[in-house]
Amino acid sequence: MTGLFNPKAGFTLAELLVSLAILGVIATFTIPKVLYTSQNAQKQAVLKETISSLQAVFTNNWTQGNIVPGGSLNGSYLLNGMNAVKVCSGNAQTQGCWTQVLDGGTSVEAGMPGLLLHNGAKIIGLDDVIIAAPYGSNGFAIDWNGAAGPNLEGDDQMQLHMCWDAPAPCWGEIKTGTIGVRSANAASLTMYRSVFN
Repeated sequence: MTGLFNPKAGFTLAELLVSLAILGVIATFTIPKVLYTSQNAQKQAVLKETISSLQAVFTNNWTQGNIVPGGSLNGSYLLNGMNAVKVCSGNAQTQGCWTQVLDGGTSVEAGMPGLLLHNGAKIIGLDDVIIAAPYGSNGFAIDWNGAAGPNLEGDDQMQLHMCWDAPAPCWGEIKTGTIGVRSANAASLTMYRSVFN
């Protein structure tokens, strides 16, 4: 007589435990890679959008003559031209546009005007700058994920430069009328290349 219960059917407890152990090992190696890939894709999207928007506003004002050759970059053109959630026209740190730690080359932009964008990126260093010949340039810093860590240059912070009024590329690297990164800022350069190459 054959009953509903067959002791030979199904898995033993030992087989189930071995299967769970194998799944655990696979998950241990797979989940961090999936999270890293997702975070890296988000970082690239935010930085591309932010830098492209800044480039559009900067180029527009540069070609229209709002940025005076031999003179200054008026930071207000950038502050008013960007689609920002918050504009800090004085000190970005005290006015709440930059609450995180500064690292590396980004630290020189502390206390300057900045923006908090809709995509979560924060920008500082959008100040009025007058630089004598042979070129005009202004450095600024972006943090793509805001106050969330680790707040390190080359990880989530990048220092860039705007170049205008130059007979040749600024520092021989950044084309006039564009935004770029100097090789002197090695961590920022590595990050920039990972986003745009």
